[in-house]
This record gives sequence, structure tokens and C-alpha cells, in this order.
Amino acid sequence: MDLSISPFELLVLALAACRGTQLILHDRIFEPFRSLVKRLGEYPAYLVGCPWCVSVWVGLGLVVGIAWDSSTAIVTWLAVALALSLLAVAFDRLFDRFLPDELPAVPPAPAPPQPPMPPAAAAALGAAQSASRPAVG
Repeated sequence: MDLSISPFELLVLALAACRGTQLILHDRIFEPFRSLVKRLGEYPAYLVGCPWCVSVWVGLGLVVGIAWDSSTAIVTWLAVALALSLLAVAFDRLFDRFLPDELPAVPPAPAPPQPPMPPAAAAALGAAQSASRPAVG
């Protein structure tokens, strides 16, 4: 059984172990599991609340899964999915931290200047406007 892995595979497994640990420690989907273990006593409750402890078990599970049956890609796909999930969450938090919730509104562009009206057109427009006004008096 050859357990040699490339640096890239090690990175993927490390990211997967990190995400798997966060999944067990904090995500809602594992709340029933955490509640069940906490009812078993103080020490088991400590073990599911300790990131160092949980990460050891998650990492061990990934390594054993790959070593046990490396001919199938199930554990590899799980590791890749967890690693991508961690990266997605990390980018989401970075975007939340460094980008505003709403982008500032872009003011409308000013209207282009109107070319001057020829004097004959200005006189005709003035005459039309004065004819349309009611007489005062």
C-alpha cells in the first residue's frame, strides 16, 4: 500500500480536513450529532467541541478512507468537495469584509450642451409661446 501523496493532494486533504472540522463543530447539519454526544458526558462533549480533537478524527478518516480503498474516488471526491467548500466560504468572508454591501450609485451623466438656437428659430419660438399665453388684463 503506497501512501505517498503529492503536495497538491496534501493541500486538498488539509483544506478538506479544515472544512470537515468546521462542519462538525459549527454547522447546523451536525447539531443533532453534537447534542447526542454532549448527553454522553463531559469528556465526549469536550471532544466534539475541541477543534484540535475533531480535526484529528476528520484527518484520520480522510487518510484511512484513501488508504483503505484508493481504487474508488469516493473519499477523493469528498475531500475535493470539502476543500472547495472551505475556499468558497473563505472567499465569501473576504468579500463581506472588503467589499461594501451595496455599490455606490453612479450619478447620471450630465446632458450634453445644446447647440445655440439660430436667431430666426428663437424669434419664431418666442412668438409661438406668447401667442399661446392668455391675455392679462
